[in-house]
Amino acid sequence: MLFTLGELETVVKPERMRGASTKITGVAADSRDVGPGDLFVALAGERTDGHLYLDQAFAQGASAALIRSGEDHRLSGDAAYLAVSDPLHALGQAAAWYLSRFDVTLIGVTGSVGKTTCKDMIAGVLGQRFSVLKTPGSYNTEIGMPLTVFRLRDHHQIAVMEMGMRKPGDLQYLAELFRPSIGVLTNVRESHLEFFGSIKNIAQAKSELFEALPPEGWAILNGEDPWSLRIASQTPARCFFYNDSEATPNPLYATDIAGDARERPRFKLWYPDEGFLSIRLPIAGRHHVANALAAGACAYVLGMPGREVMHGLSGFASSEGRMEWMELESVLVLNDAYNSSPTSCR
Repeated sequence: MLFTLGELETVVKPERMRGASTKITGVAADSRDVGPGDLFVALAGERTDGHLYLDQAFAQGASAALIRSGEDHRLSGDAAYLAVSDPLHALGQAAAWYLSRFDVTLIGVTGSVGKTTCKDMIAGVLGQRFSVLKTPGSYNTEIGMPLTVFRLRDHHQIAVMEMGMRKPGDLQYLAELFRPSIGVLTNVRESHLEFFGSIKNIAQAKSELFEALPPEGWAILNGEDPWSLRIASQTPARCFFYNDSEATPNPLYATDIAGDARERPRFKLWYPDEGFLSIRLPIAGRHHVANALAAGACAYVLGMPGREVMHGLSGFASSEGRMEWMELESVLVLNDAYNSSPTSCR
């Protein structure tokens, strides 16, 4: 059990409710994903409205629903529910309250390109020492991040969360809600220009995560990205630059980069205080070396030895559809078919 509906009532302060003693064992915002004991959060989207699927959610075992005020007429019988003015806002409030019950280090990963694979690498490396929860796939929005938070359990020590944005203010909202202590920037590139207008505006929006970090936290920044210095000047946190052989006092960078027959990189990673580590990545693409360095930087600031970085990078599991070799009888396919920006595709 995660909580009871009555406990959640004190957090979201509904206008109406029924079933305070109802036990909640999970949270879902898609009726197709609902399982026994779940709280179904009915959200209105661009194409449909979750309130149209309340019967389906309860048929699949939902214990209760979080709905918009005025929609309780759609509920059958004595179904338990909380009715609020804005279910999406209530979802965020509930997740932040749930997160506050745990002693966990939250790492937020953002950037125009490479967030998901970087998140996967960080989780793979840190998992060598810690119990890690990571964002599934690319659950990086104001819906996906709260749903990931509800997966936290007592044994978790670190949560690695991908944090995306579609408009200015999105990262500020997520960062102020969940308060990461470590922020990671992959890069700033020309993605979502239709919403931001210029790469300068994108960089400013990305800085929202780092402005919200605590002074005792860490900003992990890509030394080869020209916007990193600007973002570093705006964060109160300590800064650690990866991918920069000139960084002082502790550089973390790669050299002797090469690829095998399937373009899986091998390289030497300079790990502060230890020297060079020989790394082989199980995913194709030289551009993933930078993601590996970001993972190494997270490990370094958390006090992990180099051998654990080597093991974590060599065996991490990437999300589906990202530079994935597939053997189909005599045909070899490189599947990179996830939804991406033109920059990511190139």
